[in-house]
Amino acid sequence: MYSFSVSFIIFINTSFSQTSGTLNFSVKITEPTGGYNNKLVIAIWLEDSATGSFIKTKLRYAVAEVQYLNVWIAKSNQNVVDAVTGATTSPGTFNVVWNGTAVNGSVVPDGTYNVWIQFSDKNSSGPTKYCSFVKGPNPIVNATYANSGNFTNMSLSWTPTATQINDPLLFNQKLMIYPNPVRDNVKIEFLLSKDQTVDISLYNLKGQLVNKFSEGILADIGINTIVWNIKDQTCIKPGFYFIRVKCREYDLVKKINVL
Repeated sequence: MYSFSVSFIIFINTSFSQTSGTLNFSVKITEPTGGYNNKLVIAIWLEDSATGSFIKTKLRYAVAEVQYLNVWIAKSNQNVVDAVTGATTSPGTFNVVWNGTAVNGSVVPDGTYNVWIQFSDKNSSGPTKYCSFVKGPNPIVNATYANSGNFTNMSLSWTPTATQINDPLLFNQKLMIYPNPVRDNVKIEFLLSKDQTVDISLYNLKGQLVNKFSEGILADIGINTIVWNIKDQTCIKPGFYFIRVKCREYDLVKKINVL
């Protein structure tokens, strides 16, 4: 068994044509003219373009006036798992990050998706706008969309990870990380069919490499265990991170939540 101390986290790549990655989306809502004293309510969410199915809310600022986000309510049933939430907010630029997963944490199939925005600055249903993009193995760099009413400066990027696996059961058999969420020590267990070297790397929510936790360690056939002592890592703040386990047999990534 190997014991290490570092900060790690995990990202999950699942079945057939389900590319993990990071979406960054930005939109500026210009100053509205309604009755909320230069305040507004707003929601940003993702939807499957082909089926119209709700995927996940990424931002929702509204409390008492939430009913005026009627399109978002109809689509999401007010589900805010993994969303940034709050009360009414000021107009300006809103940024969201999406890791390609649905509410249940699984990576959604590749295909065309819509980023939807709805806002309201008065006691009536607010306008909507959506921007389409193709989620898949090919990156999208700084896509822009035409201004429309109060929706301006819309931009989008999609950065896929290099990792995919073909069978979700394979993931469960080859790699386990627990407990999740984690407060103290977390165990990373991976199964090998032969002795080989293994690389373990840490990524942030944008898919950027933070640190090579372990590069080229020699692991044995069978189950190998790495213990990560989070308390030793003063530079790691609570939140979500991603860890990648790569060897000759597979290349897997999973997400965990550090409390």
